Amino acid sequence: MPIWYWAPWQTVHGVRYHGYELGYHPNGPHGPGGRGLHVNTLPEAFAVAAVCLVLFLIFNYAMVATARAHAAVARGLLGPAEDPLHQAKEVFGRPGPLSADLRA
Repeated sequence: MPIWYWAPWQTVHGVRYHGYELGYHPNGPHGPGGRGLHVNTLPEAFAVAAVCLVLFLIFNYAMVATARAHAAVARGLLGPAEDPLHQAKEVFGRPGPLSADLRA
């Protein structure tokens, strides 16, 4: 934001404004009915960039916490991992009925 805040230009009701809009300003940056921020100075650009950086870092922690909660819910619903072929492997691991005949 500090590098390019000055670049956007906008004409509202015949008046030209420069700066970056974060929000909705139908009657210009200082007109009635506007919501959000209008950044048109370097200190404002640095302040908005700092706030956005802090919000970005907080959002990262919120996103990781959400992913961990989702994984915990999935593990809880699915239960512990089981081998679906456990019984078959157990049968194949034991000696069969013909093994006694082959020894004789």
